[in-house]
Amino acid sequence: MFRLSQEETLSLLRQPESGMGYQVVDALTTDYRRKRGVVFNAELLTLDEDSSADRLVMRSKSASGALKAASSTAGKFRSLSVVVDHRTTVLAFRAAKAGGASQAAEEKTKDGDKFYRFSAFENDRRVTSDKSLLPGTYATTEEDGGKVKTGKEAVERYALPNDDPASYRFTVKPAKNTTIQRGIVQPANGHQGGGVEVIFIDGTQKDTVTLPPTKLPDE
Repeated sequence: MFRLSQEETLSLLRQPESGMGYQVVDALTTDYRRKRGVVFNAELLTLDEDSSADRLVMRSKSASGALKAASSTAGKFRSLSVVVDHRTTVLAFRAAKAGGASQAAEEKTKDGDKFYRFSAFENDRRVTSDKSLLPGTYATTEEDGGKVKTGKEAVERYALPNDDPASYRFTVKPAKNTTIQRGIVQPANGHQGGGVEVIFIDGTQKDTVTLPPTKLPDE
């Protein structure tokens, strides 16, 4: 498990998510080997080859505790790039055919629409200092998110790859005509899915995310 440098974090924040709170990445090592892994909150990397040991750490510690226990990436990687992967959430759209987010028809938000974003991290890095969401950030609808009562339920409903409960709920109220894509989460990462997910293609506007987030029970 690795703690990313500030430069690596900023690079990933410029790239879209693979699902709510995580990015599936190709990590190019300094000796030019490619390794697959998952990055949480653009700051904590777990490689596939280390996933069993890393999961034990994440089960026994909070998200912040796992971050403190992680090793530095200094001198380990040349680059981290987000990739399409079988573990990313797959969206089944209202049009009859199911497909990934890149295949979905774009739509626009309506006046008064509200969304929720669940995270294991109180300092969710996709939420900016001006209370907006970065481009390529995932959330869910108010209706679907209202069904989630605990952080563990969020992990199950949105098929997240982390064991740490996604107990922080951010409320998002985008301006009318904000571009989104919408779908249903398919089973993945050992979880059943079934929740609605929304991608904010271009992010959201200033002062559209309520801070601090609401803290739900972990389980």
